[in-house]
Amino acid sequence: MDVVKLHNLDRSPIFAFSNIGRPKVDSARDYLKRLGIKNVRTDDRPLHESRLWNERQASEPDLVIAAANEKKVRYYIESGFPPIQLYGTTGQNWQAALIRHEPFGKACSLCLFPRDQEPAPTACATAPELARQSDDEKVDAALPFLSFAAGLMTAAEVLKLRLPGYPFSADRIILGTRPEPSLISAPLQHRSGCLCEHRNKAVHRAMLSGSRYQPSEPKACS
Repeated sequence: MDVVKLHNLDRSPIFAFSNIGRPKVDSARDYLKRLGIKNVRTDDRPLHESRLWNERQASEPDLVIAAANEKKVRYYIESGFPPIQLYGTTGQNWQAALIRHEPFGKACSLCLFPRDQEPAPTACATAPELARQSDDEKVDAALPFLSFAAGLMTAAEVLKLRLPGYPFSADRIILGTRPEPSLISAPLQHRSGCLCEHRNKAVHRAMLSGSRYQPSEPKACS
């Protein structure tokens, strides 16, 4: 549902001035097609209204990158037996973070962002308002390197997915910039009573069967 705005141009390298006002999914589709990826389908509806999500078959999709939390999208993701999830966020004190949720792992996205709790604002990446595009619309003067870093960390993680020995790090890595650049490992903790406790693991495994990044079967004890 989101459209490209002026402030997206300083942090999203796939958008150009000609994309302003267009749905981001359409702009991203066109970018991927220019790279030679022809089989791209888009849907600009909320996830719970999307036929691509609601009518998907086993092994689809291979990966979810949850870039926002409008309309409680994480609840609908976790209710649908999701594959591995990756996403980048900005945090307090001028930070960017990479977060990973592996199926049958320690914590799902609802453990971190409960359905009845509004997501924490990412104002850390936003400087005071500097200008207005119009009388009704503010310009989001975010620090572009933080949003860009979160996206870059996510893209790098996608490239690692099929390497032997993956994963190579904790399920949350925080890039700090103050007082000097640093990387911090901060494992996610399961939240007691979360929806993920009640998912049928057999059904979940069947939904992931055949996907590109399906989790390996647990090893039997000897």
